[in-house]
Amino acid sequence: KQEQQLLADSEEGGRKRTPRLEPDGTGLPELLRHLQVSDFEEKKYTSLMNRLTRLFPAILQAKTVPCVINVFMESDEGARQPAKVPGSRIVFKLAGSQREVAAPLVSEGALFLLAFFCVGASPSATRHLLIEQPETGIHLGALREVMTLLGELSSGGAGRGPVQVLATTHSPYAL
Repeated sequence: KQEQQLLADSEEGGRKRTPRLEPDGTGLPELLRHLQVSDFEEKKYTSLMNRLTRLFPAILQAKTVPCVINVFMESDEGARQPAKVPGSRIVFKLAGSQREVAAPLVSEGALFLLAFFCVGASPSATRHLLIEQPETGIHLGALREVMTLLGELSSGGAGRGPVQVLATTHSPYAL
């Protein structure tokens, strides 16, 4: 569940940089928001939403909404103090519902797939991608889509230079 929370929430903290998904999963809301609102990235956002909704027909959209994130910040004396900072949270619009659902309440597989697709659409110039067990939380049918995306990244077919992908797996289906 901690991985889901890291993927679902992101503190903005006034950073002005190209958004990217960090190794611990933070940054996904910033990256999704960038793809969602940037005119330059609109096709990438549409493509990743099409991929996600094809695998999860109940999901109509994934987007970010502003929120307040509880964090711990170091004081001048070095003590960690609780603080509230502006941030973004991922929510999902589901078929048959008028309400938006917070990301931690959807399946872990849906969140992982969203993260994979965002990495594929990311404007960041990632040259190396290390993934431990890409099959975790992913349905076998969706695993094929993940492996296709990783192949696109490694061959440079994702609209950028090739990315060196290193993945560990225990799944014969991923091989």
